[in-house]
Amino acid sequence: HDDCSFPKGHLEEGETLQECAIRETEEETGRKNHLISQDEISTIQYITPLGENVELKIYLAIDDGQTDKEIADELKEKLIWISPEDVADKLTYQNLKEFWYEAKEYVVNILDNITPANLNDMGVCSTCYDRKNNNVLFGNITDKMLYEDDDIECFLVGNPREKGHVAISSKTHYKDMMEIPDDLCDKVFKFAKNVMNIIKEVYKCESVYLCTMCDGPMNHFHIQLIPRYSYEKRGSKNFVKERKEYIHDDEKVNEIRKRLEYRKNR
Repeated sequence: HDDCSFPKGHLEEGETLQECAIRETEEETGRKNHLISQDEISTIQYITPLGENVELKIYLAIDDGQTDKEIADELKEKLIWISPEDVADKLTYQNLKEFWYEAKEYVVNILDNITPANLNDMGVCSTCYDRKNNNVLFGNITDKMLYEDDDIECFLVGNPREKGHVAISSKTHYKDMMEIPDDLCDKVFKFAKNVMNIIKEVYKCESVYLCTMCDGPMNHFHIQLIPRYSYEKRGSKNFVKERKEYIHDDEKVNEIRKRLEYRKNR
C-alpha cells in the first residue's frame, strides 16, 4: 500500500489476540518476538475504505532476533528501525500518529530503563541481550576475559565479592545446570576445577568457593568462583560478601591466561 505503519493483521480462528500480535509481527517483519505484557497498551477503532469496522489492539513486544520460520513472500513487508523521535513523522495514518503521541513517553521510559534486572523480569536474557548488542549492558570485558572457546567463556567479575572472583558462562543459552547437556556439564566443571586451582595459586587465597545460583524469571547458566582468604572466616557467608570495586591487575590476569592456555594445549 506504499504506507508506513506498525505490524498488524487479522485474528485467525482459535487464536488469542496476543498470539495474533506475535504471529503477525513475525510474518510481516521476519523477527521473532514476545510480549512485554499480556495487556494491550492501546485500542484504536476505525472504518476501512471498504466500510469495515476495525478494532486494533496494540501490544508492546521485545525483539528476539531473526525468525527461522518459512514465510511466504506475499506476507513480508519492508522493515525499518527508527528512533522514537522520528516515529510520528514516519507514520502514514493520523490515528497511529495520535496513538504514538500518547504512547511515546511510556515506550521511551522502558527503553531508557533497560537494565539486566528489568530485562530478566520482561523474559529477556540479559546475558544474550548484551552479547547481541555490543556489550551495551555490561560494557566491554575484553580486559577481564581469561578464556573463551565455542562453548564457554571465563572472565573476572566486574563487581567482585572478592579479588579474583571469576565467572564461567555457557555461550549457548540454557536456564540452569539442569538444562545443559551432559557433555557441556562435564566440560564446565572440569574446567572450573582447573580455574579454581589457578586462582588459588595466583591470588594466594586459602580456598575457592564454587556457586551456581540461577533462579528467577530469566537466567543464563553460569557458575561463580569466589576466593576466600586466610583472614576471612569459613562458611556460606562468603557467597554473599559485599560487592567491591574491580581493580585490574595485568600481572595476575596474564598469568591466569597463560596457565589456562598451557592446560588447553597440554
